[in-house]
Amino acid sequence: MGADLLTLDSIQAVLDIDAGNSETLLRGYIRKASDLVVQYTGRSFVPLWQTRAYDACGEHVASRELMLDDDLLDVVTLTNGEGEAIDADDLLLWPYNATPKQKVMLKASAPATFTAYTDDWRAAIQVAGIWGFHIQWPDAWVDTLDTVQDDPLTAATTTLTVTDSAGMDARGVTPRFERLGYYRIEDEVVQALDVTVTPATDEDPAVHTLTIVRGQRGTTAADHAQGTAITRYLPMQDVEQAALSLASWLYRNKEHTGEHFTFLDGSQLVTNVAPSHIKETLTRYRRLRVE
Repeated sequence: MGADLLTLDSIQAVLDIDAGNSETLLRGYIRKASDLVVQYTGRSFVPLWQTRAYDACGEHVASRELMLDDDLLDVVTLTNGEGEAIDADDLLLWPYNATPKQKVMLKASAPATFTAYTDDWRAAIQVAGIWGFHIQWPDAWVDTLDTVQDDPLTAATTTLTVTDSAGMDARGVTPRFERLGYYRIEDEVVQALDVTVTPATDEDPAVHTLTIVRGQRGTTAADHAQGTAITRYLPMQDVEQAALSLASWLYRNKEHTGEHFTFLDGSQLVTNVAPSHIKETLTRYRRLRVE
């Protein structure tokens, strides 16, 4: 399933409208714009926790080097063809000082090799990692300055109580919780579908509640104790702005649905010409394809 590159709140601010009857339509254009960005660039800009398999023989692998077929942000576990989990201290990710990573290497002191296998070399290497494209990955998660208020938040619960949904996050730029934003609680990623506030009364304080989808982006729903920190994922700003511009443009041209035009090398069911800066931004991140 695709991921949303922008929030419902951000597109409402750009269009200067209240969601109202347009909310479902806006959510649809957010997803369509996000999918078009992925389709055009061949990259995912929202991290995905996934295990990918590699052959233990071939041009992509040597005894101490493994070329990857996708953008890697971090390794969770790596198992070679002998079923041996390789210690993280024995791994080097290349390029050393940038993300995403394109290659995994073994240190000279590591006893294991990538090309060893027991029964079959096909799909013998298993790389469990966080996959996606983000050139500022170390700063991609920002502290919301809020915590889980449920005691506890169980794995089956689809609402999350927080202290102040409208408060500023650690950057002091945007409200800490926005609809369609992605949030991390320990090892689980959730997406906020809605944010509601029950007003305070003389007897009770206001209650801030998020309606969430659990276990997103390849993570697993789990219990979380009261007081657990919540962080928010920040897509690359220029990519997010390109997706926001595209979603806004699609919405403004919704009356022309059914007419054809060419955009991002494909035929889509809308008309007029999309702002050129969208394609200019995304072309910088387009994956090279070898025919």
